[in-house]
This record gives sequence, C-alpha cells and structure tokens, in this order.
Amino acid sequence: MPDELFRFLQAFASVAVFFGAYLLWIRPRQSGLGLQALGLLLLVDLTLMGGLIGGAFWWVNEPGSFGWRLPPLAARLLAAAAWAYAAGAIVTLMRPTRDRLRLMMILLVVYLGPLALSIVAFHLGRFDPSALITYLFFLAVLSMLPSAVWWLIRPPNTAAIDESEPVRTGGLTRTWFIVSAAALALWGLALFVTDAGPSTLVWVWPGDPLSSQLIGVMLLTVAAGALYGLRSAEVAQVTLVLMLVYGLGVVAGTISLAAIGAPLRPAYLVVFALVAAISGALLFTKQVGAVSPIRRRFP
Repeated sequence: MPDELFRFLQAFASVAVFFGAYLLWIRPRQSGLGLQALGLLLLVDLTLMGGLIGGAFWWVNEPGSFGWRLPPLAARLLAAAAWAYAAGAIVTLMRPTRDRLRLMMILLVVYLGPLALSIVAFHLGRFDPSALITYLFFLAVLSMLPSAVWWLIRPPNTAAIDESEPVRTGGLTRTWFIVSAAALALWGLALFVTDAGPSTLVWVWPGDPLSSQLIGVMLLTVAAGALYGLRSAEVAQVTLVLMLVYGLGVVAGTISLAAIGAPLRPAYLVVFALVAAISGALLFTKQVGAVSPIRRRFP
C-alpha cells in the first residue's frame, strides 16, 4: 500500500470512529458534565479510536504502523490487546459510571506506565527519529498516561450520569478473576523481566526484550482489570468483555500465523482459549452479579 494512501485511510478512519462515538455516547450527556468529566469521556473515546483503528493495522503488521518493527505474533497480540481496549471503551461509554471510568484509567496506567519507563531507560535506540510514527507514538503516551494518572488521583464529578445501585460481583466470577489474575500476572511479569526464559512455551521472542515487554504488560493489565472487577458487577462486566475479546484475539492470531507456517505456540493457544471460553460463559450466562446490592458507606 502506498504510504500516502495508508496515512489517509488511517486518519480518515480514526476521525470517523472518534466523532461517531462522541455523537453516539458523549454528546447526549455533555450538557450535564463539567470540563473534567467531559475530558475523561473523551480520553475513553480516544482509547476506543486508537484501539479499533490501530488494531487493524497492527494485525497485518503494516510497516510504519508502530514505533518499532514487531515480530508477526507480537503484532497480532498487540492488535488483540487494542481491540480488547476498544471493546472495554465501548461498554464503558455506553454506561460511563464512576467505577467503569476508573477501570479504564487503571487499564491505561498499568499498560502504559511500565512500558514507558522501560523504553526511556533501555530502548530509545529502537525508535527511528526520522519516522513520523515515532513522534506519534510518544505523543500518544505522553498525552494519555499523565491524563489517566490525573483522573485516577482526582476523579471528576460524574453525578450527571445515572447510576443504579451497584451489585456485587457473583461468586463464580470472583473466583475466576482471582485465579486468572494470579496466573496472568505471573506470566506477564515473566515476559516483562526477561525475553529469554527457560521455556519456549512462554518466552517466544528471545533477543527482542521490548516486544516481550509489550505483550507482558498486557497480561499484567488484564490481571489488574480482573482484580478491580471484584469491586462490582458493572465493573466485572467490562473486565469480562475485555478478557473475552483479548482471548479470542490471541487465539485467532496464533492459529492464523500457524496456518502459514509459523510455530503454533500451544501455551498461548490453550490458555487464552480458556480465558475467552470461561469469560464468555460467565458473561452470557449472566453469572456476573450476585443478588444483593452493595451498600456504600460513603457517597
């Protein structure tokens, strides 16, 4: 694809998605929101746009679509992560309660924070200073990460958004979140700490620590989302959607590459097929919430 056409399609699709989501979910609530709350919703909208459009280009590993050249499987796992963020953002914008918005900020901070620190400390040499995507990458990180941290520390008033009585996360879902958070946190930490561990089942990018960390932080992010999903059923619903989409994306990416001769990566295939299957079952059999509402001590 010619570079000019690629840039045009990317820009056009991004603008269309961003303003489409704004008109559909943000504008109808805008009159009752302050500037801080509006900014928070726009950040979620930006996450939706970046995830949906970026994921499409990362899936095909289009040259110039990311800050460094990714191995094929890492590119498809990044696309799966992007679509999972987009799905979580859609569910959140459809009903942007305080806890759902806070979950989205946690997901952004856990993903971008460790990655940004590692890049600045060890991996700046991987970026081409003559490439436009390098500056777009750092612009996105430098705008989204501080904003997410700010809104975690100083959450805006979202009283204009109707909130029903929060319901406890169901027992089966709680158990799943605890088990999956423990497993994925250990896996993600292993990938983040080193790119060359003792088993090729887990460490599949030897010699490429930055790509290994890119995938590792997503596993840490999913674990953080699962732990925060213990808070209430409405948060758990967003987390299950995130896990379902990411699990399906990892499975699809692994199988699609194996079909053209790449290694199958059975650990990623089996584990994330289970993540998708169990998360989807809990979501669609309505096991997300318990019967009794949560009684908040404080307003």
